[in-house]
Amino acid sequence: MHANPVSLCKKRPQDSRIRNILPTTITEIIHSESSDNVQVKLAFGNDHIWANITPWASDDLALTVGQSVYVQTKGVSMTESELAQLF
Repeated sequence: MHANPVSLCKKRPQDSRIRNILPTTITEIIHSESSDNVQVKLAFGNDHIWANITPWASDDLALTVGQSVYVQTKGVSMTESELAQLF
């Protein structure tokens, strides 16, 4: 899955219009020196996806490896095979 259509939340959103909300665990955080993004690797069993977020968002959420978070992604941002791999 492409990282850009992925957002992260510390608590399960209650009033989100996004229907694809999945619990996951952070397995890696990469702070890039060459860009303004932080890459966050998220585990779903043996599979994973990446989220690109801003350093501000990373600091605001106080993300750490091993932390449980929720991923939000719009279904139209994923192919059928990418969505199937999550389950």
